[in-house]
Amino acid sequence: MSVRPELLGTAPWIACRDLQASVQYYRSVLGFNGDWHWFWGDPPDHAGVSRGRARILFFVDSDRAARCAGMEIVLYVRDVESLYDELRHTGAEIVRELDTRPWGTVDFTVRDLNGCELIFTEAPDELGGDSSIR
Repeated sequence: MSVRPELLGTAPWIACRDLQASVQYYRSVLGFNGDWHWFWGDPPDHAGVSRGRARILFFVDSDRAARCAGMEIVLYVRDVESLYDELRHTGAEIVRELDTRPWGTVDFTVRDLNGCELIFTEAPDELGGDSSIR
């Protein structure tokens, strides 16, 4: 019997102009942790952060950073309402308020320093979310 491959996660790369400012924003405002350190270059030009099972990776490239503004990344969350309250108090730039969308998800959107939009949405049942939003 053949086993079908299973995708276990994703770690998007975000182009940025200022690596240290990007990591600091994700750590101090969005509550991520630095889970690996600068590498590849002097000065450093790559880094990563994580929160729970979500991982975001950064690389320095000013030209690509300008073209990536407006990119959207969906992050599935357990207890999206609590995260919304947390990020409102840490100074995150909330560009779409917490609400139930016509398709049934509860989510909100934050814009990071690089112009990327992070959509925090209640996780579906198979990820440990609340089935009442379906």
